Amino acid sequence: LTTDAAAMSDLITRAGGETSLVRSGSDLGAALEQAGLILSASESAGKAVLVVSDGEDFGGNFQAQADALRKEDIVILTAGVGTPEGS
Repeated sequence: LTTDAAAMSDLITRAGGETSLVRSGSDLGAALEQAGLILSASESAGKAVLVVSDGEDFGGNFQAQADALRKEDIVILTAGVGTPEGS
């Protein structure tokens, strides 16, 4: 999670060539937990998280974290990417 778009763009550009930047698998629960920590510190109304994923989750606690965010009135939006064949 970041508000530094330039740093994120640089990271994405470098990710293809630097294997140390890429760890296989996703932990969507950990991502939601971090989003919750950041958003809970915000005084803004209308909080939301956008999850962009291929649906693969190696963390196993996505549902519990999603429930915790909902209890804090944080909306979770999702966007699926990829194909059933895995590309």
